[in-house]
Amino acid sequence: MTIQQLEYLIAVDKHRHFGQAAAACFVTQPTLSAQLSKLEKELGVILFDRSKMPVIPTESGVQVIAQAKKVLSESKGIFGCLWGAEIGNPTYPGPVPIALIYPKVFGEVSAGQAGGAGDGD
Repeated sequence: MTIQQLEYLIAVDKHRHFGQAAAACFVTQPTLSAQLSKLEKELGVILFDRSKMPVIPTESGVQVIAQAKKVLSESKGIFGCLWGAEIGNPTYPGPVPIALIYPKVFGEVSAGQAGGAGDGD
């Protein structure tokens, strides 16, 4: 899973059209589609119902999109805290691996889910 794949995911959700999302991301539609297919394989779920126009997220897609938005937000914060850059204007010269933010974001979700079931102990 890469930050780029998550950006493509959010773009398709926003535009509800693979071609328009690709244009917004400055890539070709086959590139965007291939990266989302790769993400779907890695996650083991279908993220969008491609049989409908406009395309709509599946139930699993809705959940992944919500997490992807958190991940992208956190990734921007990493630039600021590590390299003194303003959010949205990073000075770091390369991509941030998702592994840097994965434990924090998904750890919070896991703790929240576990806390909901175990409150009152």
